[in-house]
Amino acid sequence: MSLPGVGPKMAYLTMSAAWGKDLGIGVDVHVHRITNLWGWHKTQTPEQTRKALEAWLPREKWHDVNNLLVGFGQTVCLPVGRKCGACRLGVRGLCPSSVVARGAKVRVKKEAVVEVEVGGAEGVGKEEVVREGVRDVKVEDVGDVVGDIEDIGRTPGRRTPRRKT
Repeated sequence: MSLPGVGPKMAYLTMSAAWGKDLGIGVDVHVHRITNLWGWHKTQTPEQTRKALEAWLPREKWHDVNNLLVGFGQTVCLPVGRKCGACRLGVRGLCPSSVVARGAKVRVKKEAVVEVEVGGAEGVGKEEVVREGVRDVKVEDVGDVVGDIEDIGRTPGRRTPRRKT
């Protein structure tokens, strides 16, 4: 950090990436914003966020948390216009700041099998009822439409190289 223009974030990221020494967590605006949105802590500055994260996050996770959250913050959990509908945490209701699906209008298709007698012969017909209603979206409604958080920021079909240890 004695070099001009190098602050704590860049110093910690450089030490981790170049020399494999995890001396601290590189916290930028994305990490600061997202961890506060998730309610992990209530901090005012990235430096306060760094100290709060380092207090409880296991050291072996320090290198990965920046890469994971920065990519997530640049592609899904944007500062303006978050894509909560594309986030598995938001869809499942695990993100306390999610703006997805609560009170969203959804179309529910309901099928009922009705047995009818026509001139003494039995037959089976379908009755289809479509109703519009307001309800929360559940995990079962979404399935595996959204990938895991590890896949955020990756191009589908491309593998991200693993860090050498």
